[in-house]
Amino acid sequence: MTDVQFANLSIRFGQKELLDYKELVTGAFLKDTYVRKYGRSSYHFLDTKIGLIDKDDPMSAAIWGRFVKETTLERQQFVSEGSLVQDPKTLESAPTSFFAFFLADHRLAFVPETKHAPTLGNLETTVRKFVQNEYDTWSKALYRSTKERVSTYTWKKLYADHVPPSVALVPLTARESIEAFVGRFSKIESLTVYVVKRNQDMNGADLFEALVKKSEEMDASSARFVVNGDKDDGLDIENTTDFVSETTEGGYERVSLRGMDQNGDVLKGTNEDFKLTTELDFSGLTDEQKLQNVFQSYEANKVAGVIKVSERNKDLIIPILRRLIEGQNESN
Repeated sequence: MTDVQFANLSIRFGQKELLDYKELVTGAFLKDTYVRKYGRSSYHFLDTKIGLIDKDDPMSAAIWGRFVKETTLERQQFVSEGSLVQDPKTLESAPTSFFAFFLADHRLAFVPETKHAPTLGNLETTVRKFVQNEYDTWSKALYRSTKERVSTYTWKKLYADHVPPSVALVPLTARESIEAFVGRFSKIESLTVYVVKRNQDMNGADLFEALVKKSEEMDASSARFVVNGDKDDGLDIENTTDFVSETTEGGYERVSLRGMDQNGDVLKGTNEDFKLTTELDFSGLTDEQKLQNVFQSYEANKVAGVIKVSERNKDLIIPILRRLIEGQNESN
């Protein structure tokens, strides 16, 4: 059995969201020339595709493929018959994770396939860089063409009309996992909520939806909400569990908890510690079959209310998705 993780991928351009700049977003995933290097490792996408998972449902539009971490494993010595043997060697390795990004909902399914597979955190940083690459190329071309027609045009004007992208990938959470993790605390000293900019849906606690709206009016780059517990007793554990569950269910808030466990040791946790996962059997399946199984699991979790997504304006979204898919098919 393999764990399937679910997350919300928020890609915003100021007040606009990913479907307003769909070509930049799809380019970040589909171009095979982009590579992000970090230390001895490099990250890139492999064999990514875009299309309808269900050919009769435009709302099933998705980008899927593999996320690869190419790295070099290095050793200097090993033990043989009780003695250390100096034997420096290197080995190239490329662990992978399979993913499916559901464009209508901005939700993502993530499946680590190997040991040491790249993580959701690796994916977030990589998508952020690649979307920025697309934006940089596009904005430079737009600036040059506009400057030729309007001599007074400035970069300041371009950035005001087309705000640079922001990317946040937040794991969805499960109530049972939250209860299990929060139950490990003997005292919760503090809770911090980092607010993520929404796509077109406004899932999450009303408090933070209002905070997002107000902070966007100020052009804020980030916002957070901090709750500190009583010095002796800390925060109420049951009510904190309810608060974290409600706040994180839409995948728009990163939550950080800090306190002590039953032994008096420091205990910390984030969305990663109580993320939503589903087990599926991918043995002997083709990539197409994996995609279908992941999509069916995602839809089943939506129907069950485990994954919560705001009602979509299909009259608005479907024509955009159709043009996007048709345009990609024509270019291939």
